[in-house]
Amino acid sequence: RNELYNRIIVFLAGRAAEEIYIGEISSGASNDLKESTNLVYEMICSYGMSKNLENFYIDEQLFKYFVEPIKVEASELIKKLYKDSVALIESHKEITEYIAQYLMTYECIDSAKLEEIFNHFNYEAQAN
Repeated sequence: RNELYNRIIVFLAGRAAEEIYIGEISSGASNDLKESTNLVYEMICSYGMSKNLENFYIDEQLFKYFVEPIKVEASELIKKLYKDSVALIESHKEITEYIAQYLMTYECIDSAKLEEIFNHFNYEAQAN
C-alpha cells in the first residue's frame, strides 16, 4: 500500500509544485491526475485496499452498487495524498526550487544530473 501511495504522491507532485511555485494550476499535470485517479480506483476496486470494503474486488457489474462510497473514499484519499505531496515539496523547498530552475532552463533532466544535484544538497537517493 505504501508503495502505491508513494507513486500517487509523485503523480500529484507536478500539480502541487505548480500551486506552490506559480500560485495557480494549469492543464500541464492532467495526465498525472489521470494516472493518480486511476491508481486510486484500482487500489479500492481491484486490489482490495478499500478502507470500507477491504479484501473485496469490485468489478464493473458491482461498481454501480458502490459508486458513491467509492467516489467519496477515492476523493478523500487523493486529497490526503495531495496534502502529503505539498508537504513533501515544502519540506524540501530548496532542492525543488533548484530543480525547477534547472528544468525551466534546460526543459529536461537525466538521472546523472539529478544525482549530482542530490549530492550537492547532501540528499541520498531513496529507492522505493
